[in-house]
Amino acid sequence: MSATTSAHRTLKRATVLCTLGLLVSFLLCPAGAEMTNVQNPGPTVAGDAPVEVPPLATDLSPRFKRNDVKKALRKVADWQLEKAKSDFNKDWTYAALYAGFMAVPPGVAGTRYQDAMLEMGKSFAWQLGPRIGHADDEAIGQTYMQLYLEHHDPAIMAPTRQGFETVMRMPDNPEKPLWWWCDALFMAPPVLAELAKATGDRRYLTFLDHEWSITAAKCISIRHNPEKGADLFPGLEEQHEQDDHHIGAPARDRRARDIGHCAKRHVEERCERRRRRASPGRSPPAARGRRAG
Repeated sequence: MSATTSAHRTLKRATVLCTLGLLVSFLLCPAGAEMTNVQNPGPTVAGDAPVEVPPLATDLSPRFKRNDVKKALRKVADWQLEKAKSDFNKDWTYAALYAGFMAVPPGVAGTRYQDAMLEMGKSFAWQLGPRIGHADDEAIGQTYMQLYLEHHDPAIMAPTRQGFETVMRMPDNPEKPLWWWCDALFMAPPVLAELAKATGDRRYLTFLDHEWSITAAKCISIRHNPEKGADLFPGLEEQHEQDDHHIGAPARDRRARDIGHCAKRHVEERCERRRRRASPGRSPPAARGRRAG
């Protein structure tokens, strides 16, 4: 075999190996993965669980007394803060944790947890998550707004306000509500309420009510008549009590249906109370027993 032939075969073999290597790299690290990560960012850490369940704390009391509750709150919050602070991020999983820290009363540990949240917000330059209009990435705004109401620093509120101004200009999608999953009702509406409180601008409450009613219309059947629900949700058409009154919940899901019927009954009872108050000269209704179910 000539040296030229051997070199040619070696070069061909190397070309094949390089091509295979490139194919493998594209399969393992597709170009689209970077875009996917940008559009659907995930936290570095969303939580963890011990391999083995540790023993229960022996220095806490089950008594529902002020000092006992304070001690338990402080013990849990201190552990959570120390465990999580190195992994703080803007994901909804951590936003729920931040809301918990903000809710700890000052009598438990002074402003320790609120101060930690202030440092967290500064580290993110008070920015919401990257997905515009996605409640998962807006939940952190609850903590930002509570800190703004305490410190009155315009830099704290500005990104959150700008983000929601953008969302409020987005047209409704008739096929999919803005808040189409139940967690969204915890994450986004409180931020709008705090924005209204901080600015005095009722547009935030109007938008909150509008989007909430769209979600409610998908979740419960409203009997559209003057006495049943129309005054609470004006302009909404009657919804069929089928799969679509729970977004994504099949009709066979009894728990979802029960929740929907309970909410519907609550709306109807509120309407009935309004009607009675609006009717002069009526004697007060007799006391009703607790309903079964």
